[in-house]
Amino acid sequence: MFNEICVNNKRPTGFSSKDEFWIASAKGNLSVSLIALGRTEEALEIILELLEREDMKLNGQDTAVCYFYLSGIHRKDGNIDGASTAMKRCLEIRERLMPRHHFTGFAHHQMGALLYIAGNYQESIVQFIRALDILMICECHPGAICRTALALSAALATQGSVEAERYHEVVNSYRARIHDTDVQELGEDAAQYDRFVAVGLG
Repeated sequence: MFNEICVNNKRPTGFSSKDEFWIASAKGNLSVSLIALGRTEEALEIILELLEREDMKLNGQDTAVCYFYLSGIHRKDGNIDGASTAMKRCLEIRERLMPRHHFTGFAHHQMGALLYIAGNYQESIVQFIRALDILMICECHPGAICRTALALSAALATQGSVEAERYHEVVNSYRARIHDTDVQELGEDAAQYDRFVAVGLG
C-alpha cells in the first residue's frame, strides 16, 4: 500500500532529500490508522522500521512517539510486558524533553494502566498521580482529566484507600466542564473517556 503511495506521488523533478523525512512522517501516520483499524501486524512492521532509522537513535520526540505507538500495539496484542517496556522508553524521552506536556501526562496514564492490568496497583497509583498532576496544568480536554482521575480512583479503591472518593469529586468537577458530549452517556469507567484523547496520543 505505502509503496504505491510513494510511486504515485513521486516528484517529477526527482527525489528530494526532504522527501525521506516526510515519507517517514507519513508512515507514522499510516501506522496510527492501522492501529485504529486493528491491523496491528502491519502497524508493528512500520514502527519497527521507523525505529531503525539513524535519526531515531537521537532519542527525540519522534522516537518517543514511535515507542508510544509500539506500546499500544503490544497492548492490543496482549503483550503487556512488551507494552510496558516500550512505554518506559517513551517516558524516559518525554520526561527529559517535555516533562510538563500533556503528551507526557498521557504516557504516564498509559503506564499506569499497564501496571494496573499487571496487578501492580501501588505502582499504577504513582503513575496516575503523576499523569493527573501534569494534565491539570495543561490545556487539555476536561474529559482527559476525568479519565485519569477515574483510573486513579479505581487503583486507590483496590487498596481500600479513602482517597478514592476524593478523586471522584475531581471527576465531577471536570465532567461539568464537558460541553461537546452528553455527559449522561458517560459512566464511571475510565475507558469511556478515551474519546477525549486524540487517536494515537493517549
